[in-house]
Amino acid sequence: MTIHCCIVDDHCDIIPFLHSCYRINLLPSSNVSLIHIDSHPDLVPPADTLSSLSDTSHLYTLMESNGSISEFILPLIVNGHVSHIVWLCPYWSDQFNAGHYQFLIGDNSDGLAAVTCQEPYYYDEGLVYDQSELTHTCSVDLSVCCTDSDYSFNASSCNSNGWILDICLDYFTVSNPFLVDLESNISAYNCPEDTVEILREMYLSVRFRSKLVTHDEKYSSSTRRKEQKEFRNLVDDLLSETSSDCRCVPGVDVCELHKVARSRRERFLSLFNCTCESDAAEREQVTCLGKCSGRRPAQRFISLIDSLDGPMRTAIRENDITMIATLPHHESSWDEIEELMKSLAEFINSCVQHFGSGPKVICIARSDGDGYTDNILVDRIQSRVLQMLQTISKHWPSYDRSETADPITVHDIRVDPYVRCRELFIDKRVLSGGNMSISAKKRKLLEESGFKFS
Repeated sequence: MTIHCCIVDDHCDIIPFLHSCYRINLLPSSNVSLIHIDSHPDLVPPADTLSSLSDTSHLYTLMESNGSISEFILPLIVNGHVSHIVWLCPYWSDQFNAGHYQFLIGDNSDGLAAVTCQEPYYYDEGLVYDQSELTHTCSVDLSVCCTDSDYSFNASSCNSNGWILDICLDYFTVSNPFLVDLESNISAYNCPEDTVEILREMYLSVRFRSKLVTHDEKYSSSTRRKEQKEFRNLVDDLLSETSSDCRCVPGVDVCELHKVARSRRERFLSLFNCTCESDAAEREQVTCLGKCSGRRPAQRFISLIDSLDGPMRTAIRENDITMIATLPHHESSWDEIEELMKSLAEFINSCVQHFGSGPKVICIARSDGDGYTDNILVDRIQSRVLQMLQTISKHWPSYDRSETADPITVHDIRVDPYVRCRELFIDKRVLSGGNMSISAKKRKLLEESGFKFS
């Protein structure tokens, strides 16, 4: 039995391939598990209503927009195609801790998709809502496995009709393009060597990302979203300041601009947990805001940006502190890549054993065009992954050992993937309608795939 494998550049381009597989029954249309091998979880919901995600044409438009490389998985859940997600991540990825997660995705009061998952990954986007705040909800079942964790998901409990193997090549070595760009600016503008450390420490310390809010047990999801929005606005304002905004005009005791700048800094500091042993009123005093050890990362950030010139502030603002601080960055040696390849083969074989069969289809995303996979190594990694898959698949239960051909058929659909996927299986579909001509069958398949005929 042949297993079809697509190769794409942008990870979201696997969506039309999977839709083609559903149409010709290579994949069951529901209750399928997705085994996602990646340095990133890619679990952000598209900024739209859940009902709109069932419109294939509209979904494709969303997938072709900026940012969609992290938004392609949850639509598969919403549309019922995938029932369980397993994310296998390398040890350097820490967006989720290893474990099992169950949460809801639904529409918020603005008609946009949001989740109930209380994790910093979603706090970063202001996407966490209470269940009572969401409508048209559906459940998300997620297992997170890490190469350095003892946790393993129980595939036998998935109760699925099969599984999809989805591999991003940045699993083996990953760049953070926002960090790379910022570091080039740090070098160009002779900035302090600890600039990145200060930015990361500050962002990872902000209160809306914390699961434990020291002095407020009633810290609600709406308060987190409010503070996340205020944080982003204040960071943008601080980075947009000119020198006159933060210094007094000569000859004037306190100018209006200075008052605004000082107030802005005090509001920014108040978004970080106070660790002082004092009452609530005292914690809000300016002296506490500036000296509290819990707010020291924020104070270091303010001191840093006050020392930077305009071009460097602009570079930080354009690269987005959230992306700089939270996206993984790890340059692997080839020996390390080979070790990851070996452990991945073992993991895939364990999935085959648990599910009782090999994957229904395989998807491979290169992710080199957007800077996440090393463009020097990407071809070599791709070749090695395909070699590994062809080798191990010959031992899977579905493989006919009398066959001489490779078990996996590879389709490179990097150029015009949405068009290529419509044409991919035209000659491989056995359509109902016994007396239909070949041309009529092709026409029917094209119509099902979205082509319009006058």
